[in-house]
Amino acid sequence: MLGGFKRAGVPWRGLAVGTLILIAIVRVVFTYSILNSTSDAAHISAGIEWLQWGTYSYELQHPPLARIAVALGPYLKGLRSEGRLDSVTGTTMVIFNDGNRILYSDGDYWTNLTLARLGTIPFLVLAMLVTYWWGCRYFSPSVGLWAVAFVACCPPILGQAGLATLDMACAATVVLALWQFTRWLEGPANWTSSLLLGLAFAAALWCKFSALPFLAACCITGIFVVSRVPTKHRVLQRAPFGIVAMLACVFLMWAGYRFTLVPLSATYGAHPTVDAALADHRSRGAHGPPC
Repeated sequence: MLGGFKRAGVPWRGLAVGTLILIAIVRVVFTYSILNSTSDAAHISAGIEWLQWGTYSYELQHPPLARIAVALGPYLKGLRSEGRLDSVTGTTMVIFNDGNRILYSDGDYWTNLTLARLGTIPFLVLAMLVTYWWGCRYFSPSVGLWAVAFVACCPPILGQAGLATLDMACAATVVLALWQFTRWLEGPANWTSSLLLGLAFAAALWCKFSALPFLAACCITGIFVVSRVPTKHRVLQRAPFGIVAMLACVFLMWAGYRFTLVPLSATYGAHPTVDAALADHRSRGAHGPPC
């Protein structure tokens, strides 16, 4: 990271970026004791299920990466799930009930909530770093620094970074994926850059499935633009490396679901597959969440 700062500009700018990141983190942390749980409880519950039981059956609408991040703090403290899927109460009620029980464990609600929300901080840091690197790449280190300053003062960014939810994670990983995609398009294609592209896309899709249409639209646009610019790195020459990136992305997504091929069932302990999760997401997009 420090090497990236040195390549991007004089060292003081790296220090300035680090200071802005620290200021943003402090501003976010100060909200922990003010803002009660929103949908934090559901995400914590689903993440602890993955960590504790090795299953992911509470809710398939969202993939597990960001949920694991926000559940890790409470899990390391020793908090555990007691939930079971129940056809009478319904999945939605179970996930919130179990999440609230976890938050109120030991009569230490605010500490438990804080531990969960700290799991979102790495995504805030990632978003700010990629913003700086991207600004340096296409403009100048000064532009990158100003861009980070604007992110550090953006209420929607700071607001989402203060919750144990998925939106900050999605924003950060989508920006990371697009940044890596532009580097892959503009530089010489090779196995390393293709594998990194697959990893970046997997991270975005492993945080939120709704990242897919945004990434697809941006990638199609980027390929169209590059294909019209004379360059020795032709788009068609990149096709084999693009396939490598896609295979790496699929493999890593499968790893997030513990390499299972077992079909989804309605009972607790089911091992959901990626296709079942995507089907659930499409259904919710068309008909809305279940009542």
